Amino acid sequence: MNSGCKSCDETVRRLLRRCANRVFQTGTLDHECVLSHQTIGFPATNASLPEYYALERFADRQEYHARARLYAGHGAIALSWDPSAGDAGQLARVELKDPKAAAAILGQPLPWEIAQKAIQQVKALQADQLPTTRALMDAWRYGKSAGGIPAEKADQISDAIRVIKETKRLNTEKHDALLRRVSADLFNDTKRIESLARPLALLLEEPDPDEPESVFARLGLVKHPQTMLLHCTSEALLSINGQHIKAVQPYIGFAPTTLTEVRGGPIQCVISIENLSSFNEAAFADNNCGLVAIYTAGHPSPSLLDAYQKILRSLKPASVLHWGDVDLGGFRIASRIAERAAMEGYRLDLWGMCSTDYHGIGVTADPGKLTAIHRICERHGWTSESQSLNEWGLFHEQEAMEWRSPK
Repeated sequence: MNSGCKSCDETVRRLLRRCANRVFQTGTLDHECVLSHQTIGFPATNASLPEYYALERFADRQEYHARARLYAGHGAIALSWDPSAGDAGQLARVELKDPKAAAAILGQPLPWEIAQKAIQQVKALQADQLPTTRALMDAWRYGKSAGGIPAEKADQISDAIRVIKETKRLNTEKHDALLRRVSADLFNDTKRIESLARPLALLLEEPDPDEPESVFARLGLVKHPQTMLLHCTSEALLSINGQHIKAVQPYIGFAPTTLTEVRGGPIQCVISIENLSSFNEAAFADNNCGLVAIYTAGHPSPSLLDAYQKILRSLKPASVLHWGDVDLGGFRIASRIAERAAMEGYRLDLWGMCSTDYHGIGVTADPGKLTAIHRICERHGWTSESQSLNEWGLFHEQEAMEWRSPK
């Protein structure tokens, strides 16, 4: 397409953008109402039609005029001509008359129609139980994005809603499901769910969409079944699949769904540990008599959390602790475990998760993530950890801290 035609198309696109801005201001997504009350157009001045005045060659100006008359012939725009410049020699004004006709010539959808379609698409899924869908549709109605997801990406939201509904149907709150198997069954694409981490985080009101494992763990979706690793005294007996198995050192591994109870005591402390290397360090230490350590495999799955509750219920420890990374992911893991501990009547305390314990070795904390951590700490009464982050403002990986027995 030559420069005159391109410049005319740019004029029409700017008219449509101005119309879209006014439609989205009302939130009604009704362009006819807007056009009935307002005239949307540009006077043919250098300031208002720069793409027109940038055409220096007579031939380019004529091409612009020819393209503009094509739009006008389809009722998309109305043209006014400068009478002093001869017959159709110089434009005086361009006005938008029919956005749909203009968009058809351009071969592009209208922004407010995209928003209407997106809203209808989400409404059809009857996802009113997710508060964020209402906020999302309100944002689209005013031409905005929520959580970085515009109306043009409504398919992501629709697919994410389908995932949430499917996990509820599968009852993954109690039973883990294989992430890629569910993805294949729903979308005939084993990796589709993994591409939906951000919209899923938005719908679930997760504070950190950059940690997809947290989102999937909350839904009970796992890439592979998690093995539960348990360190306890050699006198302990584990009831697994109806059989009593004696604990071995430094730890024993089993599928969390197979555990019924653990017998042995007295147990002074049960500590959950986020990272595998740190768990191994604790398990191989010599001074762990009366201590039970559980590897959470990062973000624990529902089945692992169920097994965790069975351990607390059967061992009745004097105290319950958690040790993990000093960052948002670490505190979110601790929060999920704290909720399960509370179901068994325990208050979970944190171990080695004060920023001051790391002697300043770390990375500068993101302010938004710090705010989310402070909210978590306030909810669970983790005052010291919250205050230490305010003091140091650093995040730390658990592996940088040597194991210290809580006894």
